[in-house]
Amino acid sequence: MSTLLEYLSVVDPSLDRTNAKKGTNSFNRDWEDLEGVEEWTDFTYENLIAMLGNVLTQLYQQHEFDSPAPVRRSACCIVNEPTVTAVLLKWNHTIVDCALELASKASSTIPAISWTLGNHSSLRGETVLPDWAGVYSNMGFPPSNRVPGDTKVSGKWNTDQQHDHSKQEEFYKPLRQVVHYAKLFNTRYAYIISDKELVCIRRTHSEYEGVSLAADRPARISQPPATPIRQFDRLSHHKNPQHLRLEQIQVHHSE
Repeated sequence: MSTLLEYLSVVDPSLDRTNAKKGTNSFNRDWEDLEGVEEWTDFTYENLIAMLGNVLTQLYQQHEFDSPAPVRRSACCIVNEPTVTAVLLKWNHTIVDCALELASKASSTIPAISWTLGNHSSLRGETVLPDWAGVYSNMGFPPSNRVPGDTKVSGKWNTDQQHDHSKQEEFYKPLRQVVHYAKLFNTRYAYIISDKELVCIRRTHSEYEGVSLAADRPARISQPPATPIRQFDRLSHHKNPQHLRLEQIQVHHSE
């Protein structure tokens, strides 16, 4: 028998990034500027265990877990975003989606949610959708995307770029992209996933518009730790100030 945490901690395939493409990231002028970015300080392993430990430590028979198929050598060669998505779908998606289903069955406070492709959700009037979606499993089709995400290849985007002034513009493009998706779907949460990293994003509450995600799910028995108030660093982007709307976000990064 194994716990859900052990199942989620399985080692990922070893990837070959020798041929990963470099260059600029896609950009759309509709993506609004960010007022600031700060570390999501209360998104920690310790807090996750405190909130979900009773679910993550629950034991399961091995046959209850979906075992991902081996990722063959050719598929481990990362070139561009589609090759990253191919690995995610074959390996990570199998594990995460199974874990989400088991967790929702084990807890009355965790909604039944699935990790799926962005095209499984829709938004009236929008033709460009995020690569990934977090959708409520019991909703009719097409469900609303509660946690939009986008795939990037590490040759074009990685978190080291934020420390290099010459690459900061490329670093912020995908952040603006997924925050744009979060606003379209009226949710606070989004993420960027690559062949090397996962960056989870939360829009600050002061900028959040409309009915919150929490309004659609069961109330938590225990509340997450409060996020301390911090000073935001302003980012400078060249854009007509008459059309400028600023967004504040918090970021959690893991490899």
